Amino acid sequence: MGQQELVDWIRLIGTENVGPATFRHLLQRYGSASEALKMLPSISKEKRLTIPSINFAEDQLQKAHEHDIKILTWDDAEYPTYLKAIDSAPPVLYIKGNHKLFYNQNFAIVGSRNASLNGIKFTRDVSSDLGASGLNIVSGLAQGIDTAAHQGSLDTGTIAVLGGGIDVIYPKENAGLHTLIGEQGLLVSEFPFGTPPAAHHFPRRNRIIAGLSSGVLVVEALHQSGSMITANYANDFGRDIFAAPGFPYDPRSEGPNQLIMNGAYLVRSAADIIDHLSIHLDLIKSFDPKKYFPTPGPEVRGLSEMKSKVLDLLSTAPIDIDSIIQHTGLSAAYVWDVMLELELSGKLERLAGNKVSLRP
Repeated sequence: MGQQELVDWIRLIGTENVGPATFRHLLQRYGSASEALKMLPSISKEKRLTIPSINFAEDQLQKAHEHDIKILTWDDAEYPTYLKAIDSAPPVLYIKGNHKLFYNQNFAIVGSRNASLNGIKFTRDVSSDLGASGLNIVSGLAQGIDTAAHQGSLDTGTIAVLGGGIDVIYPKENAGLHTLIGEQGLLVSEFPFGTPPAAHHFPRRNRIIAGLSSGVLVVEALHQSGSMITANYANDFGRDIFAAPGFPYDPRSEGPNQLIMNGAYLVRSAADIIDHLSIHLDLIKSFDPKKYFPTPGPEVRGLSEMKSKVLDLLSTAPIDIDSIIQHTGLSAAYVWDVMLELELSGKLERLAGNKVSLRP
């Protein structure tokens, strides 16, 4: 990909209300990010979108060059195939370190920031043993269980997915580990340089953790926590879910114990994971976007009428897009055009499993 095209990709994915699915649809409909950027004002008639400037995108390329950071897109051979297989795969990734770790089988370990000493020791042991078996460990570089997972796998292969820009160290206590992973492992972020961590960034980070991995182990987590969000993503993506059981009176056991009750694989040691997983280095088949995102047809007329027809079926409860297509009798291309306009206007939210809902 040439520099100008990469600039256009950075600008388009950075545009307000443009997520990965909308980005893909725009690219397919208009043929390039450059053309999509030109068409955005006419598509989003109800809301004037904020689009990053050319200078902003070029500055991202300059900083990547200065700090030895690689910017990957879907079109790059180095883009991780496991991640590419999910419908919300980020179009642009910023990475620093050994990108060859993407080629091996990855396994995620996540858990509580406020971890117990036993939880930390267990996580280090498991991550070390899994690393020795040939797995790379993926986590989120948070305090507690994430930190222990990275520490245990630093020598064998560890991938840290960040909730801010790749140059932003968070938490500050992990500054040294952040540096070590950039040198010995791999740092990954979908956010531009300088992006501070924010609460709404972490679910997006969690989907990447799950998307990169063949399975996810949860060690100590509250019932409603980021770790459980990661497990839910893993379930949506068809990945295996594992959990370390805990003492019932410890609130940090709520999440793992609930997962086990719901069918997650109980883990007492790394051997339980190794025995279950089929350890191999074969990459899964390349993602076929046509399966999830139909190629749009000619320019659609009467979009407002179709929008009303589709809007009648939408609510804040998630609904599968295929169900909308079947119920309305409209073509897939027409429905996707309506979804595009609604998302760009900020009214629609895309969810895992090819589902959508109206924003509250």
